[in-house]
Amino acid sequence: MPSNRVVILRNRVCPYCRIDLSPGNESTEHVVGRKFVPKGTLENQWNLILKACDNCNGNKADLEDDISAITMQPDVSGQHFGSHPQLAKDAAHKATKASSRHTGKAVGDSQPNLVVKGELAKGVSVTFNFTGQAVISPERAFDLAAYHFRAFFFYLTFNPGDGCGPELPGVYAEIQAVSKRDWGNDVARAFMARTRSWEPQLVFTTASGHFRLAIRKHPDKQMWSLATEWNENYRVMALCGEESDLREFMSGLPAMGGEVYRGADGSTLIARTEKQLATEDDDLFAP
Repeated sequence: MPSNRVVILRNRVCPYCRIDLSPGNESTEHVVGRKFVPKGTLENQWNLILKACDNCNGNKADLEDDISAITMQPDVSGQHFGSHPQLAKDAAHKATKASSRHTGKAVGDSQPNLVVKGELAKGVSVTFNFTGQAVISPERAFDLAAYHFRAFFFYLTFNPGDGCGPELPGVYAEIQAVSKRDWGNDVARAFMARTRSWEPQLVFTTASGHFRLAIRKHPDKQMWSLATEWNENYRVMALCGEESDLREFMSGLPAMGGEVYRGADGSTLIARTEKQLATEDDDLFAP
């Protein structure tokens, strides 16, 4: 796999939905979107370019729009997760131009606010206000990741003779979509540890570190692990394969846990401490 140039597939079917392509329903697709990562980071770096149907290309672009903007935003202290000089510039631009599909507002105006009220002592009430980062709908994160996984699996198995490749095998199982401040949670660590020894099929980093992906195959079963990282800030982990094998794997994952708080209005809040992942313990994308 070249590290400094694009690979172009001459495919005849859409890698996402499998329909036959024709000049009337196809468009060029950059699997790692040029606007999804900081401007210029894909220059002289690896990417996959192929054809996709107009419908899938449009749906993927819509997912990329706010997810790119949100994953580029700094944390609540104003600290960016990456150090590339273009990242802060693009983040500021997208904060006002991109709209969160979760809130319907500009990404920069979509930080969640939580107000907690209680009684410190008899007759003494307290109020706490918490502000977090704009959030990505897990459904949208898994949908975008599925586009990435399908395209790169298509590349792995592509047959130039018929311009086609198989789709992701079996069932697509969502494991976790998580931001950087919680990459060390129990489920993420268990997924990383249990799939680390699987046979690497495709593991790479591109866009100056702003896009990473790993596809590994279980040595004995028809089961693949799928992981991707966006803008040094957000990871999605999934599996595909035989349903019975997936169920067995997932049953061995730990529960996330957390403290349950119930408000007087009947609302429920589950809170837990986020767990960061030390660099030396991070081998999700190790070759």
